[in-house]
Amino acid sequence: IEQYVNSEHPPWRTEDYQRALEQVPNLHDLVRNPFLLKLALDVLPRLLGAENDFSAAHITRVELYDEFVHQWIERSHIRLMDVELNPRDKEAFKILSDEGFYQHGISYLKGLATAIYDKQGGNPVINYSERDDHETWKNDFFNTYDGKNLLREAIPLVHSNDQYRFVHKSILEYGLSLAAYDPSTRVETAQQEPGMSRRGSTCSVFSFEDTASTDEPVTTTGQYL
Repeated sequence: IEQYVNSEHPPWRTEDYQRALEQVPNLHDLVRNPFLLKLALDVLPRLLGAENDFSAAHITRVELYDEFVHQWIERSHIRLMDVELNPRDKEAFKILSDEGFYQHGISYLKGLATAIYDKQGGNPVINYSERDDHETWKNDFFNTYDGKNLLREAIPLVHSNDQYRFVHKSILEYGLSLAAYDPSTRVETAQQEPGMSRRGSTCSVFSFEDTASTDEPVTTTGQYL
């Protein structure tokens, strides 16, 4: 935590994180490995704010992933605003922003996660060659038209040469869980079944709850170790 605070300069101090870990019920159980700990350190200040007493807070792993992905896409959106885009990408970015950049990012993430499971049996590594794959399912996600390249850069996806993968396999599984059931797009169902909330519900039973403690995160410059 001290290393994170010194390198990332978050709004919280080391003492704030330690207090949250001590006071928030079950938070220790949620941050069982380095990836989940780093994820939590990123999102806790925004989830909990500057409260003096965290003992009444209740955080689920789904909430951590929701906030992590939201912050990642939000920061990517802000970063793209400051990038000098070519005319085609500039027009695509304007359309995506006007229609809701975050919603487009989530739709892209859900679609890609579903395709990975459907088309390559859950193998998290996608090999894409524009020459060889222009008529395959991969081209729907990895071409450079209609802002697909912007959305690809906006979600927690990393690549090396012609290989792409999520920063952690649990993010892939989180995307699949949202594709199976995304409470934010099913308001009527939530109203009919009061037990379902925006955070958690069906999503929380998917395997990203468990595999996050075993999978190794991808090394990315300045983000995750």
